[in-house]
Amino acid sequence: MSHKLTGPQTLLGQTAVAVTDLKPEGEVRVEGIIWRATSVSGDILKGESVRIKKMKGSELTVEKVKEKPSISPKR
Repeated sequence: MSHKLTGPQTLLGQTAVAVTDLKPEGEVRVEGIIWRATSVSGDILKGESVRIKKMKGSELTVEKVKEKPSISPKR
């Protein structure tokens, strides 16, 4: 029998969106809920995507999602 994660544990690894600037603290939205968060990857601007790394109580630790480099066509 496998166990399905429920509750706050399901947030780990998910992507959230900054609803305020994180310098390094601010707020993010995940699954429609706003959480207090602290960035471990420097300042994050409102609207940028973050990945949830840890959760302690009702506060999240997040890191900026690395953008994939765009591939420009060769000329």
